[in-house]
Amino acid sequence: MKDFIKSLQRPDNKTLIEAILEGYNVIFESTQINKFPISALIKQSKKFKTFEEFKKFYTVEIYHGYYWHLTNDPDFKISSEIGPRDMSSLSDGSQGERGALMMTSHLEYWDSHYNSEGIIRPYAVLLDASDIDPVHLKQVSRGFGNEVYVHPDAAKKLKIIGVYNIKYAKQLDKKFDNIIPQSEKELYNLWSNAQGQSTHGMDEAVGIGDTIFENYTNELGYLKKYLESDPIPILAHDYHQMIEPWAEMNDYKFPDNIKNLETYEKIEWLEKNDPKTFKEYGEFVTNEANREGHSKVQFDRDPKLLINKWLIHFTDNPYDVWKEGFKYGTDDYERLGLTTSYKKTSKTGGTFAFAYSADNFDRYYRNRHGFKYGTGAVVFQASGLYVRHDGDEEYQVIFDTSTAKNIMVIEFDENNDPYVESKNRKILYKANNPDMNDNEKFTSCVDWIITHFDQYRKAHSIKT
Repeated sequence: MKDFIKSLQRPDNKTLIEAILEGYNVIFESTQINKFPISALIKQSKKFKTFEEFKKFYTVEIYHGYYWHLTNDPDFKISSEIGPRDMSSLSDGSQGERGALMMTSHLEYWDSHYNSEGIIRPYAVLLDASDIDPVHLKQVSRGFGNEVYVHPDAAKKLKIIGVYNIKYAKQLDKKFDNIIPQSEKELYNLWSNAQGQSTHGMDEAVGIGDTIFENYTNELGYLKKYLESDPIPILAHDYHQMIEPWAEMNDYKFPDNIKNLETYEKIEWLEKNDPKTFKEYGEFVTNEANREGHSKVQFDRDPKLLINKWLIHFTDNPYDVWKEGFKYGTDDYERLGLTTSYKKTSKTGGTFAFAYSADNFDRYYRNRHGFKYGTGAVVFQASGLYVRHDGDEEYQVIFDTSTAKNIMVIEFDENNDPYVESKNRKILYKANNPDMNDNEKFTSCVDWIITHFDQYRKAHSIKT
């Protein structure tokens, strides 16, 4: 039936036919989709003798039962004659083998990379990798979009669930993200049932309950991998537009068959065929990246994952945050380092925002003019990455705005003394001890909130 529908396509009805095909996918392939990706996740979980090994595969390698591959071919098939064209992810300098395939579990990021300046790859291939040995499903070290390089022998075992236009694929991706295990207990139940074991001993077997999964998000996992990865390959690709003047300046000659390629294709060619020059170019653009505040030169490569930690965010509109949550964030990995220009890169519904850890914010939040980043503050719990910002010379937390909860406001009176108040504007605590300096007063408010939160939960100015 699908082949017949495709045969009706003409230049003047392409959009209509694609819409019909999408409807066909939704109606006739829904049964297969509804069993997926849980069916693939269960099948793969049987290959792990211990839950700890499976949990690491699920959280660190971000295997959730499914992968995506972007293409411009609506009839995509895995071919033994074609290999990956984009070699940007192969940090070991190896070449793309025929029959190999590059895939990702981070569809949104791949889409934003490949289709940022127009739709170059309008279709997404949904892949089932449950027949592949887990040792062959490791992320490549570059960390771009959680890429997995599948070698030819393993690629033969991939199953294509479907090929969808990118809009529908992203809808499916969100659906899958909601139905996979959301807590460590859920993951343990899936694994133990697959093993034919009882689930009653979960707490004893795991020991830490939901600590790993509570308020953990895939986005934090992707960003952590990105920040940990080697900056040179990422910068070389992100600044591909400078390759031609650099080549001329260094008297570097591309082969005749490469001269007319686009600049990003020349970078891909360099990485595959001349890794020494590729590295030199990556080191060269580091200066430009540093000038523009690129995150790969602004942050160190050792981010620590924080789950449900008390944080403090400085803002000019603390009550707006309390009432509405963190409405604004940024999804631009490259410009995360521009903390002082955050408003320029943020957008409604964006994923990441900045805060300090409540444990040591007092080292960084002030300068000689007062607060660095706003006139007010909110204290809250969220999950994020604790990382050093070398440009700002301080440790910050890049948190996922969707995980923020228990938001409280610290306000100031006419004497500039900070205080905590309830929802009905009753003052619960005021730091007006004359023996305290401004820093000690503000810190005491933060400490009071954290210490008394459970006791005054209903009275606090909170957004849960």
